[in-house]
Amino acid sequence: VAIINSDDRYAPTRLATLLDALLERRADFAFSNTRFIDGDGVEFANDNAYVNRRRDGIAGVATFADPLPALLRDNVAVSSGNFMFRRALLELTGGMCAYRVCHDWDFIFAASYHTPLVFVPELLYEYRVHRANTFSGQRLAAHIEADQVLDRFLADIESHPALLEPASRQRFLGEVRRCSLSAFLPPALRLSLTSQRA
Repeated sequence: VAIINSDDRYAPTRLATLLDALLERRADFAFSNTRFIDGDGVEFANDNAYVNRRRDGIAGVATFADPLPALLRDNVAVSSGNFMFRRALLELTGGMCAYRVCHDWDFIFAASYHTPLVFVPELLYEYRVHRANTFSGQRLAAHIEADQVLDRFLADIESHPALLEPASRQRFLGEVRRCSLSAFLPPALRLSLTSQRA
């Protein structure tokens, strides 16, 4: 499944490139780097604070072998329009939540319980930034929903594949602490992390 939002664009090689990445990594979910364009389709320079923040967040994906830690900081996939996934994930995850703003971030977290997440660094998704963007017009709702998304994702985190191996577990929980998200962890896990630091 690939979703395209009405005001965004795909690079001509996007679908083939993401499909190849899914097959190569034996994964069920992929997304790419994003080009931010204005209403006329022109790429933004470095003079837009919102776009610069999004680019910085995406650049953080390169520092990890897995995009999941970067997703703890920000929705680096940017939009559901940047998703390609196998249809089976809709059944496994229950589909997308009815969030107004953060449904995409919630879905990618839910998908991560069932498949590795593949990030393709090529600029294959063109996201149009303008006043009518859902996120830019819904900042308060986005903050409220973001807390709900993180709460849902981390509530059952002990069963997540990222915590199965000791090294992966340590990296992931270290990133949770660095992002100041420990309060979202289940009480027993939060307590064990606190006692480890003491």
